[in-house]
Amino acid sequence: MMGRIIGLAFIIALAVSPVAAEEPQISIPKSVEAGANFAVGFESGLEKGDEVTIGTAAGEPIAQAPRAYPTTDSPSVEIAAPVDPGDYTVVIIRGSKPIATRPITVTGASASLRAPAKAVLREQIAVEYEGPANPGDHVTFVKLDGTPILYAQRAYPNGKQKGTLEMIAPEKPGRYKVAYFTGVKPLASVPLEVTGASASVSAPKLVRIRDRFEVTVEGPANPGDVLTLGDAKGSPINFSAKVPLRGKQSDKLSMTAPQHEGRYTVVYLSGSTVLASAPLKAYAAEATLDVQGPVMTESDFRIIWSGPENAGDRIGLRKPGGPLFGDLAHADVARSFGDAVLLRAPAEPGSYEAVYVTGGTELAVLQLDVQPPSATLYAPDAVQGGLDFAVVWEGPGNQADRVELVKQGSDRPVAHTFATRGNPIAIWAPREGGDYTLRYVMRGGKVLAEKPMRIRPPAENPGTLVVGDAGYRRFGTGTAVEILLDLSGGPSDVAAVKETLQKLVEHALPREANLALRVFGHGGPESCRSDLAIPIAPVNPQAASAKLGALEAGGSGKAAIAASLRKVAEDLAEKRGERIVLLVTDGEEGCGDNPAAALRFLAEQGVDTPFAIIGYGVEDAERRYLLESWAGIGAGAYFHAPDRAALAEALLRAMRTPFEVVDAKGGIVARGRGGEGAIPLPEGQYLVKYRIEGLAKDAEAAIAAGNTTAVPLQ
Repeated sequence: MMGRIIGLAFIIALAVSPVAAEEPQISIPKSVEAGANFAVGFESGLEKGDEVTIGTAAGEPIAQAPRAYPTTDSPSVEIAAPVDPGDYTVVIIRGSKPIATRPITVTGASASLRAPAKAVLREQIAVEYEGPANPGDHVTFVKLDGTPILYAQRAYPNGKQKGTLEMIAPEKPGRYKVAYFTGVKPLASVPLEVTGASASVSAPKLVRIRDRFEVTVEGPANPGDVLTLGDAKGSPINFSAKVPLRGKQSDKLSMTAPQHEGRYTVVYLSGSTVLASAPLKAYAAEATLDVQGPVMTESDFRIIWSGPENAGDRIGLRKPGGPLFGDLAHADVARSFGDAVLLRAPAEPGSYEAVYVTGGTELAVLQLDVQPPSATLYAPDAVQGGLDFAVVWEGPGNQADRVELVKQGSDRPVAHTFATRGNPIAIWAPREGGDYTLRYVMRGGKVLAEKPMRIRPPAENPGTLVVGDAGYRRFGTGTAVEILLDLSGGPSDVAAVKETLQKLVEHALPREANLALRVFGHGGPESCRSDLAIPIAPVNPQAASAKLGALEAGGSGKAAIAASLRKVAEDLAEKRGERIVLLVTDGEEGCGDNPAAALRFLAEQGVDTPFAIIGYGVEDAERRYLLESWAGIGAGAYFHAPDRAALAEALLRAMRTPFEVVDAKGGIVARGRGGEGAIPLPEGQYLVKYRIEGLAKDAEAAIAAGNTTAVPLQ
């Protein structure tokens, strides 16, 4: 009995005692090329769940190394060698522990590439390669320092150790490398310079909604290039139909007009880059009218319209049932600003009608309720003299409406700012303390609102801020300067202006800038021409000076100021850097148009172009006031130039960098231009805000009582 028990215990012990596992026997090559796949074969000892990976020379598994999972049915697996040469091990892992290792040497891999040295953006290029063609090997684009480019195209050899790959150059111009990678390791690279591409699009300016129309296009015709519809500013419209280019660098294509009326563009799109665009207006067969904002007596307001835009179409006001185009305002549709015409409301409040007329037929009528004008001013009750302060206003906001400051007991303004400069606006407080009145005044002198204010005397011992050294605007390579020149004056006046401008382009404009010249007020009796005498191009002082010298006074030509302003966006469309426009004129619009409306339209369309208006030989105070009000639209500036010497100084001042000084609370306390004298300020911390080469900049200024702080613009 006892023997049976002992025998049974022995059998149980055998069942539960661990059996020593057999170490797997594997076969691998002694060496393998970096990044290449190699076979790991199991000769014996393989168990379910065993893993194969790569380890260090000491046998420690390498994190993130690839792993392979053999089975009894497939005891041989492939695994990728590391991309860095050196001594490694093949490690067998069972459970979570290494149970066997075998040494392996990884040798270096090499590759070579041939590609064009230059390509335009998104151009298809042929890249010749030789390399190991390991699984996952690829050719791609990297930055000059080797940094990968997010979402850059990859092309794969697909097992072929020698061949040619078709690739699309990067979309952004710059210097790159074409690189051959095995895993994450580059084996070879060659430089590639990507340049910008140019294109042009020509389309009808006016099409009926949903009609087919033809577009003439020239461009690189890269793979994937398309024509599509964009908004009025040239930005592609999401989900708009795309018309592929057919590989022809010059072609005519058919498109479908938008389904809804409005202003659009036809856009040449290469990837996500807009290479060119052309304006397009879609209209319905009927006309519509709408009004923007309340209509106040003797105030400018906008009628937004759509219609056939036939020659001679007009929009005008009338009393209900009364005649059209009498004493009340009217405007030609051809002189619209975008989809709107600007009209002046009648002097008497009441009910009126706006009417769209084509060929004597009324297509649309809009009822208007004209109300008496009103305004409200919001400003501090007391401010410190010698500094700017902010005013928030409500009112008509007409061209030449102004907010002015008068000392109580006097009717003569000591400071003023035009309402068209924005909301809020900044106005200067005089240094003389006392009681003042802030008031909103319409162009005709009618006061709509008043607010009493107290101005405190300036600090007794202020510090001084000096901004800039030479202070002239630093130009970037994309900066564009356009001169709008009025030739309607007499020969002596025009000769003086030409001579001064010649000196400007010869000596003051850097060669990195671009220059355009548009002239008007010429062309003979009753002419309203506006001609682009010098298209935008890098400054050529000799050619520009010769062109200016050849210009002649317009004699009886009319000054088409508004028409010239309308052309600015088109003239400078291809330039994306800082843009500066110099309008040299005596200020009289001669073609029945509205320069103020043209400037306001440009500002509202996002045309980021500061206008410097230079009034040469303007003696009439009312006309000078009018020019100053124009400059107030879109943050421009007015420079008075009564004679030749003043004209030269005005042109140089217009090229200097404008700046604003902001206090610790974020309020504008002073404005000026670089290199134009010292500004007294109370002690404290300030920021000088300005733009250089199209970029917004801030410079800190710590002002101490009695001391001078210099801030260079750089």
